[in-house]
Amino acid sequence: MEQSDKDLSIIPSGDYCYRFTGETVRLTQVIGNSGDLLEIAPYLAPKRECCPYWELRENYPEQENGYCRFLGKGDWDLGPISLLWDQIKECGVNLGTANREAE
Repeated sequence: MEQSDKDLSIIPSGDYCYRFTGETVRLTQVIGNSGDLLEIAPYLAPKRECCPYWELRENYPEQENGYCRFLGKGDWDLGPISLLWDQIKECGVNLGTANREAE
């Protein structure tokens, strides 16, 4: 499928491959020292919804495994400064608008 055949409206606004939903989710951070559990700290964080074109590929090393189905390319194709793995947009679609439209 060519890029021109893909739905641009489902790509989140802003610089990231996700959007905030306006809801919160309860997460737990495990705080430890040398593998010993010291504390489990629950906290609330904004809930995110990933771009449907974004994914991680398990057959590539961590921090080099982001993939954009819209572009048909991954971090390994885009060079040493690609941050798809960290959900930083490379497609350039819907940039420059706030990513917190639901908040």
